[in-house]
Amino acid sequence: MEFRIERAERRSQAYPVDAALHFDLGAIYADAKMYDKAIVELDEASKSPQRRTQSLALLGRCACEQQRFEEAVKLVKLCNAKIEL
Repeated sequence: MEFRIERAERRSQAYPVDAALHFDLGAIYADAKMYDKAIVELDEASKSPQRRTQSLALLGRCACEQQRFEEAVKLVKLCNAKIEL
């Protein structure tokens, strides 16, 4: 897991405007239960229309894992609204 994190961090730092790389790093952080770091990366990735829905869904998972259930519900509802558009 540590190797995946280091590699994803290097790629994200090398291409700081690439939303896909921020999303990938956020997902890896979430898998490693590093939720605060995941949230930072996923917030950045969610600025891209192509990654917004995926990022919102994963942000909801992070909020749920941190027992911030009201925020998780809001994020999932926002995610669902984006899918229905």
